[in-house]
Amino acid sequence: MNDLYPQWTAEIIENTVAGEDQLGIEGAAQSYQQEILPGIITVTDHARYYSFYAWILYRYIFGKESKRLIKDFRGTFFKRHEMALILSGYLHHSNGNPFTGIVGSGTNNVKVKRFWGTTDPVSLDQDYFQNKEGGFGQYYRTAMTAMGIVEEQEEPRLVYRLTERGKALAEAYQASISGTKYFQNLETHGQISQISKQDAEEYAQVGCLCPEAINHGQDRKLLLDTFFRLDEPPNYNNPHVRRRNSLGVALDIVYQAKGQFQRDQLRPALYIGEYSPGIHYLPANDLSNWVHRWKMVEVRHMFTFGLQCLWAAFLLELRSKTDIKKEDWKNWVQNQLIESEWNLSVPQLAEKFCAEAGLSGDYGTLLSRAKKDFGMGSGLDEYFLYVNASRNQTNPVILFKTGIRILLQLFLRYFPEYHSQDPIWKEMAEKPRLPLGNYFHSMDEKLEDLKWSIMEWVPWIYQEYIFEQHEMIALEKFRYQEYDTFKFYYEDGIFHWPTGKTPYQEPIRLAGNRLNNCITMLVDLGLILQGDLGLLSLSSEGEVYREKILEGFKNAD
Repeated sequence: MNDLYPQWTAEIIENTVAGEDQLGIEGAAQSYQQEILPGIITVTDHARYYSFYAWILYRYIFGKESKRLIKDFRGTFFKRHEMALILSGYLHHSNGNPFTGIVGSGTNNVKVKRFWGTTDPVSLDQDYFQNKEGGFGQYYRTAMTAMGIVEEQEEPRLVYRLTERGKALAEAYQASISGTKYFQNLETHGQISQISKQDAEEYAQVGCLCPEAINHGQDRKLLLDTFFRLDEPPNYNNPHVRRRNSLGVALDIVYQAKGQFQRDQLRPALYIGEYSPGIHYLPANDLSNWVHRWKMVEVRHMFTFGLQCLWAAFLLELRSKTDIKKEDWKNWVQNQLIESEWNLSVPQLAEKFCAEAGLSGDYGTLLSRAKKDFGMGSGLDEYFLYVNASRNQTNPVILFKTGIRILLQLFLRYFPEYHSQDPIWKEMAEKPRLPLGNYFHSMDEKLEDLKWSIMEWVPWIYQEYIFEQHEMIALEKFRYQEYDTFKFYYEDGIFHWPTGKTPYQEPIRLAGNRLNNCITMLVDLGLILQGDLGLLSLSSEGEVYREKILEGFKNAD
């Protein structure tokens, strides 16, 4: 290993902030997803929130005594409306499968169970969320702005504004619940501070976020129009068209599985092109570019995961020993490579990995074959490696070997796209924070020497992609956000586990893919049907929407 180690030489003793993205490298995929899917993020779980939150704003803005001040909207007024939904939604599903994704209900509905307790009626003044604007302020407001439902305040002291679309959604949700005792009490008193079980159950029949209630509501068609904008002409610069095309990808992935789609098949369908071993995902031709964009999201996620595995292996070793000399860490790395019989040149190790997966050929041949022929049937593909590593999050040897396999196999699999400088590849690969394209370019240059060894490759990855990256991110957060995310400090050739940082948080995960949120919302809206075994298929209306999206591409031609 060379001497370019982290440059901080004194321990910083501050309150530690855990944080999951310890290397600060997940943002590239998240920003790209926001570009290709505006208005839906990994924490926006249900379609009807877009009309429900619009309705709360509507009631406040057009209330008889409203001065439209933001201070009067926040807190009690907002939270009583959201708490009524939380309590009602829980009752609506208390005798069947729990309905997840209701903001403020707690993990496994633990909070809302406690709120109901044994009292009837129950208070709406519950401490369920720190943000004074609840789930709207925490998660949905930015998304609803991107969807053209909400506009920013005219001035800071005033409440947010509704667009004409937002107003229409609010009025449609209100019309859906107008016959309930809960709504009638609101109309009579302006605000109410408690709700009975009977009123909550009646309200949930038409006001819940679930598919059954939406199907009885008057806001469903408007929600579909808000999400899809089928009347908008094809134009990549239009954010609503980009969202429509991404929703088309979600519909197509479910459709092509012919009624056998399961949610955990989304990532391999995109990254490898297979739902399961031998079952290929063949997207509609007109959607191929958009499927490619979502494939690139998963390529970035897998790249990030490979680095996180190597990072976790180092942290686990450091925690177990408290202090590690630089030479001892170097020896640990070398011992793992020797024991695995991986002390080869990088091209030779690539050939070994492929041979173990049943794919023969020399390194040059494998660069063109891996993407097509390295499938899930081998049980050694990157998605399988991710699943296995996730089950062994505290085993440094497994994580170390997994990180090496993933980063090398990913390079083989996607080398053709890098080499051809595919435009969609470049959209994602040039995103900042350890750009994927830079990794491929550096690998390509270094591999001009076919004798470049894995003993040189591993230290290079650790230095440039892990130690230096963690240093930069941790210093940045400490300087600008005033909290400590340092996981170790380095002094006089020794890595030290920091004082007071006994808890270890495994830093490995695949970051959220927002198509999962799309699928949930499309189930809510009735375009995707979910069977008793969790298998998903398109409804007849879902097939119509998919066809209309495909027609949009043809009309653009």
